[in-house]
Amino acid sequence: MMNEIKDIVGFKIAEAERRAHWADILSAWVGLQLEFANQLGSAAYCYNERTNVGLLAQAALRAGRFALEEYQVVSSKTHGPLREVWAGRCDCWLSGGEYGELIEAKQEFLAIRSPLAAKQAERVLDQAVAAASSTCGDAPLLATGLAFLPVFLRASCDPEGNLFETELQHLALGLQACNADFVAWCFPSATRNYLGHSGTELMPGILLLGRAVAD
Repeated sequence: MMNEIKDIVGFKIAEAERRAHWADILSAWVGLQLEFANQLGSAAYCYNERTNVGLLAQAALRAGRFALEEYQVVSSKTHGPLREVWAGRCDCWLSGGEYGELIEAKQEFLAIRSPLAAKQAERVLDQAVAAASSTCGDAPLLATGLAFLPVFLRASCDPEGNLFETELQHLALGLQACNADFVAWCFPSATRNYLGHSGTELMPGILLLGRAVAD
């Protein structure tokens, strides 16, 4: 009797009180990924950064927040007696009424069996946090960097089902040790053997890491 393929999903928030508003968003994000996979038999997460920002915005709306992509931001920095002011855009803006949060995101595809997976994830997250810091400038705004990390494995590896499930669980567990405020993961059973656009790589899911710009 074959073992039933199960969804591997979850999220972890390091500072539950400070980042509590992310719990509903991450829960909705996981649910949205599962619905897309189950209803369309396809992977919403395997496209580009802009696509994943759009999915995040949808999740925020489902969680009762407001979300605007490509949100215009007026930022400034002080250089001695001079003050530089500029207008730019952030990838997304979230608001629950009581707060507003600027989001900058970066994306890279992550090899499931890479021994450097955690280091790669932190590097991508560091880049996103640096972009968020630059976007908000000296303004007293909450800003957060996000790393979208769709994962892949060469289809020629032909992983055995139980072993593959264990590998994905270990990957999600390993990235929880990264320097992140929260980590979320979604490996839908419906896309466990999903082939990416090249047709040569399995793309079973995605990890999401986030960290706020330091106060």
